Amino acid sequence: MDYQKIEKWTPSARTSIALHKVMGIPFNRMCNLQDMYNVPVAESTMWDQVEALWNESGTFIYQALEQLAANSSNYYVDDTPAQILEVCNKNKNLPKNQRRSCNTSVICSTTEENKQIILYVTDTKHSGENFSELLSKRNIDDGKNINMMADASPNNLSKIDKLLLEKMNVFKCFAHGRRKYHELLSFDKEYCMYFLKEIGSIYKNDRYCKNNHHDHLNRLNYHQEHSTKHVQRIYQKIDELFKDKLVEPNSALGKAMQYWINHKEGLTQFLTEPGMSLDNNLAERMFKYMILQRKNSYFFKTKKSAKILSDLTSIVVTCRQNQVNVNEYMNWIQENWIRVQKNPDNFLPWHYQEYLEVAATSVARTAA
Repeated sequence: MDYQKIEKWTPSARTSIALHKVMGIPFNRMCNLQDMYNVPVAESTMWDQVEALWNESGTFIYQALEQLAANSSNYYVDDTPAQILEVCNKNKNLPKNQRRSCNTSVICSTTEENKQIILYVTDTKHSGENFSELLSKRNIDDGKNINMMADASPNNLSKIDKLLLEKMNVFKCFAHGRRKYHELLSFDKEYCMYFLKEIGSIYKNDRYCKNNHHDHLNRLNYHQEHSTKHVQRIYQKIDELFKDKLVEPNSALGKAMQYWINHKEGLTQFLTEPGMSLDNNLAERMFKYMILQRKNSYFFKTKKSAKILSDLTSIVVTCRQNQVNVNEYMNWIQENWIRVQKNPDNFLPWHYQEYLEVAATSVARTAA
């Protein structure tokens, strides 16, 4: 009797393990779950399958997304702490003044076709260094400025080449500036309410543009017409309070106001450059996936595992941001892994929907 060879690990099995891990379930908990089904699977076996998925197709998709993101124009960048045991062990032998931190950087970009790309990088570098490395892969020079949204942390701009910085418009996060006043509301209600009201009016104008589906240029024109006066009032009030010595520069409110002075250019970029949001909330929202992993697993064992899981999370979240069925897509790229390796650009998340439409048309013609 001829027996057909059965592949033990199907694409759907690998996808299931990878998605469980991305959503924060550690391998040991998955093992316990498998035991409940009387189908025990070792942690090392689960990791082998995740690594196989990454080696066969995941890494090629990530590199294609990375290249596409490098040639975008608008970026939202931020950092969150991470822990890699391999790095922690090496850090024990470093001099005291040597950098010891590990971080997960998120870089969000939008393509010319309005497709969102979310990239995660977990290593010993800050977001500015990772962002600079991404832009080093840029292969177009269309003369357009590069727009980057970041908070006030110097880590977001560290190690970026000076020539590159000259081409960039660095936006500062309105939400951070607003939060500083909101935290002091119970101490200086009168002045803080004034600033919060003006900032709220600017956000109201932005919501109006979103609700009415304004394009980037119309949104810019609307802000210039309706938000300029609110920005002017904010800075006029700051000048007045400092000039009349109603607020001490070294007080909590004075420091909050000084933030707006120090970052005036970045906070007012939305009045001169189209296409960017008022705040960095997109990048901060995207951290929830990596933070969920951190809360449940605490750490990455090696730099390699940190890269693999960060890359796979990038693919999964990019799918979700573009309304692509993650489970079906991950199965699809595994089933076509040879073609993915040869031409990954044809297998990016948004191409899966095109594949389904072509397949549906083919079936309809056959039925006819």
